Amino acid sequence: MVLDAMLVQHGELVARGSVLFLREVAASSPGGDTWSPEVPVAGHPSLSVIESADEGRLYFSTRVGWTAAATDHRNNDRKQVWQSPLKLLKDETPSGFQAAAIASDLVNVTTNLGSAGVEYINADVTLLLTRTPAPGAGIGVAATERVQGDGIVAGSSSIFDGDGVVGIASTTALLNNRRTPRGFG
Repeated sequence: MVLDAMLVQHGELVARGSVLFLREVAASSPGGDTWSPEVPVAGHPSLSVIESADEGRLYFSTRVGWTAAATDHRNNDRKQVWQSPLKLLKDETPSGFQAAAIASDLVNVTTNLGSAGVEYINADVTLLLTRTPAPGAGIGVAATERVQGDGIVAGSSSIFDGDGVVGIASTTALLNNRRTPRGFG
């Protein structure tokens, strides 16, 4: 099933989204072997570190480890982010799908947070999931690929929960060196 949605403001299209739902099959994998890369996921942070995060978000880079401040990770290391569940509605815990969709926007942070902050803005984000993440536990985003040229970046990150990798988020981002997003400068 495919669902498409468009947001129109004053007669102009300002956002577009589409979702493709596939039904699960009985077998989790075919009988043969296929290639799959080793995913560089540091794993989720410990519960005590998660509870120390003021805004429910933690950042990771190889030299620094897990901290609550994005500015601690202004370096050229591979990045990861752990996002505790954000409530879309006041008294409702987000589903695993909602948590992954919210966290997928962090692909820009994991692929573009460098020594001068985040100098790129998302032009497009695509989320691909192979299973629904566990609800309520948080979602991790780990940079896996980044290609840059002429002020444009194509980047991808693995999306994971406490049980492992659940999918991929990709972005196309545009150089925006006039303003670094708040909290990353």
